[in-house]
Amino acid sequence: MEIKGEKIVLVPIKPEEKDEFYKLAAESEGSKFWYSDRGLAAPTREAFFQDWRDGYFDTNLPEKGQCFWITVDGEKIGQINYNEIDLAGKQVELDIIIGSEKNMGKGYGTDSLKILIKYLFDNFAINKIWIEPRANNSRAIKAYEKAGFKKEGNLVDKVKFVILRSGFLEKNDLIQIKNLAFVDGQNLYMNTAKKEGNSWKVDLARFRVYLEKKYNVDKAYYFLGYVQETNQELYEEIQNAGFILVFREHSPAMIGKKKGNVDSDIIFNIMKRLYRQETFNKVILVSGDGDYKLLVDFLIEENKFEKILFPDRKYRSSLYKELSNNYFAYLDDTDIKNKIAKQFNINEKRGALGS
Repeated sequence: MEIKGEKIVLVPIKPEEKDEFYKLAAESEGSKFWYSDRGLAAPTREAFFQDWRDGYFDTNLPEKGQCFWITVDGEKIGQINYNEIDLAGKQVELDIIIGSEKNMGKGYGTDSLKILIKYLFDNFAINKIWIEPRANNSRAIKAYEKAGFKKEGNLVDKVKFVILRSGFLEKNDLIQIKNLAFVDGQNLYMNTAKKEGNSWKVDLARFRVYLEKKYNVDKAYYFLGYVQETNQELYEEIQNAGFILVFREHSPAMIGKKKGNVDSDIIFNIMKRLYRQETFNKVILVSGDGDYKLLVDFLIEENKFEKILFPDRKYRSSLYKELSNNYFAYLDDTDIKNKIAKQFNINEKRGALGS
């Protein structure tokens, strides 16, 4: 596994390269910020690798931490690593060293930091990364600030810098972690095309474009209750619009009026993705059903919720009455409806009116 930046390539350090790594960390010009500038002697190899555990050199255990060579045109000029990931706290610490003065101040450190941060946010469910340079290491501090780190506070002889997932996404074009949308098909249909009075039809193709442009949705899942032979045209329309069609699993003998409900399927699907730590930013939910309220509250706590789109203002569950307006919108609002409603030509309008 190699991670390529603009100027550098990060290459995992192998167990048989540990001696070479020790020399870089303990004996190079760059090591002075770790030891001699603090009046400390470099540790022995044995003591050194009590801190730098075997897991740091095992690519099969990425959550335990990983050390990488920083290479330029194949030459090893330094190392960068992340420590064991705090999965509960959703955070991790980085460290970096450039071995020789001749390779400092050339942007190699900044490039290494940016590309490793991208890798971590892409592959792990973390929201915060930090690094703690020595207070007198002005060159390193400048590199961290260029990479997007912000000063959080002063320690005894160090300074703590942090970068948040949201801040990195806003400031870097390197990484675009997108959102996922989950559509409760029955709820959407019943509160638009089938609602009493002022019914209207959603143009699924326009709706899919709206989700992508407005909410940066990469994949949109459209859940339905069960397969019916008579609805093949609808299924094709949903898929041609760019939605991923998902049917509820159940026995055909149990098909009845309530079998169109897919709330438990959507909830399980989202929670499974969180449990597996799949890479996505936030969730957009399309439904007015109150059965999703606990899920919405949980996702907000976990900073994984973007918006719930209620198909109809009148039939939104009262359970959402305390929900902040930052987290919901109504599809039947005039501005949104004009962007996603099916457009009829004059003949279609007359036919729909029975004239």
